[in-house]
Amino acid sequence: MRPEDFVRLIVLAALWGAAFIFLRAVSPVFGAVPSAGARVLIGGAFLLGWFFFTRYEMRWKGFTRHYAIVGLFMCALPFSLYGFAAQHIPGSYLAIFNATAPLWSAVITAAVLADRLTPLKLAGLGMGFAGVALVAGRGGAPDDNLFEVAVVACLAATLCYGIGSTYVKKYASHVEPRMVATASQLFGGVMLLPFFLVDPPPSSISAETALNLVALAVLCTAVAYLLYYRLIADVGPSRTMTVSFLIPPFAMLWGAIFLDERITATMVLGTLIVIAGTLLVVRSDASESRRNAALATVES
Repeated sequence: MRPEDFVRLIVLAALWGAAFIFLRAVSPVFGAVPSAGARVLIGGAFLLGWFFFTRYEMRWKGFTRHYAIVGLFMCALPFSLYGFAAQHIPGSYLAIFNATAPLWSAVITAAVLADRLTPLKLAGLGMGFAGVALVAGRGGAPDDNLFEVAVVACLAATLCYGIGSTYVKKYASHVEPRMVATASQLFGGVMLLPFFLVDPPPSSISAETALNLVALAVLCTAVAYLLYYRLIADVGPSRTMTVSFLIPPFAMLWGAIFLDERITATMVLGTLIVIAGTLLVVRSDASESRRNAALATVES
């Protein structure tokens, strides 16, 4: 990996770690669904503007079904669930639980794509969710009546990511990733617009809240996606995946600096267990892919 790619990886992890901190500042004021809808609409509009400036042509015809499904499972549902959870648990917890997304992806892929759940994968899954249980049960979060519900909301959000990524792998792998990233945000935002009537945003918000929302949408969503897909193009998806291991430490750091959130030994231990479990799953997938490729070469 070149030095510039490593810098992009660190910046991406820092931005996505900060997303949970911005969400903690925005969601309690703006509301769970309005913050999610505004985030993706602003982020998608920013990307459209960037593509217009760089003369990148978006294609809509023939892909709308893919955009809608990915927008539902990768934007509308998970961002709304995180918006709710951010009102009840620390931002660092959101990032730690977010690290379970590859674990859910392994489960969904096994069910839908008939990928084997090897003993190594099962061990990784067990470790990952044990780490979540440790943080949720003994992490030292402030008391909240809806804490357990918020934890379930986080896990439901990462389950949505697993469903969405599996759908892309099976049905939309031929669609250019930048188009999916942009259009799915816009479609997800449009899906959330009717819910603004049920959970409307406040009639007025402070300049600080507005700036946090813009930073969440532009920096942590739009710019982060540009970095993400640039890394995939330059170093490949496997190396880019390592960003998920760097997000929780950044989220804990930003939470401690800007929100005075406590970092406990149990949180650190639980994070390491989640990351170790995810590594087992990811490395098992990589080994199986290499083995299948070798078999295909021999058979041909």
